[in-house]
Amino acid sequence: MDRLEFEYLFASTPGVCLNSLRHALAETAKALSATLRHGGVTLDVNRLDDFGRSWLADLKSELDEEPGSESLAILIQEMFYQ
Repeated sequence: MDRLEFEYLFASTPGVCLNSLRHALAETAKALSATLRHGGVTLDVNRLDDFGRSWLADLKSELDEEPGSESLAILIQEMFYQ
């Protein structure tokens, strides 16, 4: 089975850009006739919007931050790249 696996730091992308990201992923998977995978999980291309909304809600509830914000970038830098 052909698959397109991607690793992406979603926290770096402002929420308003997620539709463009979703479109790019869906079109790439379609052009390659591939399934889409992230973090070892197969994602249904038609449900990428649900995935994005779920991710945004998790980020907001866990860190009370908006994706793509400068404060979140600083937090990530401090937590993971010391």
